[in-house]
Amino acid sequence: MTNPFKKESTIIIATLGPSTIEDHLLKKVEDRGVDFVRINLSHTSVDKVEEILKYITDTISTPLMIDTEGSQVRTGDLGVDSITLTMGDKIRVYKTQNACDKKSIYIRPVIAVDQLQVGSLIFIDFDTIILRVDSLEGLKKNGYIICSVLSGGVMGNNKAVTIEQQGINLPALSEKDVKSLEIAKKYKINFCSMSFVDSADDVLELKKLYPQIKVVAKIETEKGVNNLNEIIDVSDGILIDRGDLSREIPLQRIAFAQKVIINKANTKNTPVFVATNLLDTMMDSLRPSRAEVNDIVNTLLDGANGLVLAAETAIGKNPIQTIDFMINICK
Repeated sequence: MTNPFKKESTIIIATLGPSTIEDHLLKKVEDRGVDFVRINLSHTSVDKVEEILKYITDTISTPLMIDTEGSQVRTGDLGVDSITLTMGDKIRVYKTQNACDKKSIYIRPVIAVDQLQVGSLIFIDFDTIILRVDSLEGLKKNGYIICSVLSGGVMGNNKAVTIEQQGINLPALSEKDVKSLEIAKKYKINFCSMSFVDSADDVLELKKLYPQIKVVAKIETEKGVNNLNEIIDVSDGILIDRGDLSREIPLQRIAFAQKVIINKANTKNTPVFVATNLLDTMMDSLRPSRAEVNDIVNTLLDGANGLVLAAETAIGKNPIQTIDFMINICK
């Protein structure tokens, strides 16, 4: 089978979510001729995966790509839209689901909390909130650690968490990923973007589980950048997720990292895609910013083979107009 990610024209991948998951909107997405639609498992409960995959594949013929949850740490379900943490406060961080308020939260998966050490720094949602681990005494008996809030802010549901000052060892595929891949097989969904790929072994683990699948390895960790050559060699495509990558690499280096990754993928004739903040302004506005247009043009001139619309089409107010603009600028 030829590589489906290799095309002369720019490939556009649109992420589906609340803004695009209805029949008439899915039909509009299909009519626009996007190359792939994508479901992010990080924002899909495991009990809803089969229902959503069946609904999409029954409604449109556009190839569907699942995006694994991967080895990531996230906040849990707060039970409310958001909570506010105040600098200087003490807070309990549980390792299992727990009622959340300004004094108690939980993060997942369980094994992440078990690996924390006194002094570890916990960065929540792109450094909006910073916690420092002060005590592990309550971990064995009560399942929580005590942290100080070094930097306060508003915390939402299911937000990304970064642990500083130590390595947290997590499996390449979560339990939800494994279950979802079995469902994907059932519906003959043969495309996957694999999150938080650190090494070639991660990709090979997925391909062993699902030999027919075409894997786009997401480069969003420092380890992934360091092991880029070996990852490219076993992947069907590369996706630069600039959002999560910026949690591990200083923001001022992201543009340079993008150029290096695109160049290496081009050298090895491996398709490479770019995601995050491409048309964020259009989440609320019908027009993008000049900076966004410039970013897209330069990304394509650097050699990117495709672009991924994420939040813009998943939760934005103008998903179809955003797709239209992206198609037009690529043409």
